[in-house]
Amino acid sequence: MTINNGCLIIEPQKRPHYSLEELLAQCDPHAEMSEEDREWIDAPAVGKEIL
Repeated sequence: MTINNGCLIIEPQKRPHYSLEELLAQCDPHAEMSEEDREWIDAPAVGKEIL
């Protein structure tokens, strides 16, 4: 971010791209699910979700 002649210049930053494998490697499959997450998973469909 710079200022040039009174104009604020913001250059876009490259965002990292992760593969699904990389993202899943960060997850703990044995982690406990919070009560809020469990309620969300157990909630009935409210739209046209295919279950």
